[in-house]
This record gives sequence, structure tokens and C-alpha cells, in this order.
Amino acid sequence: MARQDGLRRLAEALRKDPERLGADVAVAVRSAGDGLRDGARRLAPRDSGRLARSIESTVTVTRDSVTVEVGPTAFYGAMVEAGTARSAPHPFLEPASVPVEKALDRALQRAVDRILR
Repeated sequence: MARQDGLRRLAEALRKDPERLGADVAVAVRSAGDGLRDGARRLAPRDSGRLARSIESTVTVTRDSVTVEVGPTAFYGAMVEAGTARSAPHPFLEPASVPVEKALDRALQRAVDRILR
């Protein structure tokens, strides 16, 4: 029920002021991407430090969406995160995402609340 209420409120905010909501969402998504990048860099295993340095955040804004991609450019990043047949996993992205997801939810809720006041 709470999810339906949240979706209803989001739709109402989009109708009321789509440009402002879009700008607020873009800021929230960019901030979440930066937070995830920074957290993953802190948690990445450090042999040479190359993996941590390779973790990037890229935001794409289009007319209809805002997306962020966060991850390492080092080819072995996924193998470190998930493990292989020969090595145990050393997650750094997944644990870094937990606080970021909560912060993003709060930021999006604040954006909707500002418009619906």
C-alpha cells in the first residue's frame, strides 16, 4: 500500500512541476553515483590500488531519464566482486550500494515533497 501511495505522489509531482522534479532527480542520481563510486573505492581490495582507482561514475541525462553507471574499468573487477573458481569473492560494489540506496530513496522523497507542498 505504501508503494502505491508513493507512486501516486510521484505521478502527482510529475504533473505539477516536471522540470523541477527532473532537475532534483538528476541531482539525486548524480549524488548517489558519486557516493557509490566513493564507497566502492574505499572497499575495493588493495594490492596495487589499480582496481580502486579504476572505479568510475558516469551519469547520462536524456529527455526522459537519468541513469548512472558505476563500476571499475579494470577488466578483473567483476571477478574480484563475484569470485572465480580459484578465488573467493571480495565484494566492494554490493556493500557500498546499501547506504547509497537508502540515501537516494530519501532524496527522491524530499524532491517529491518539495513540489507537493
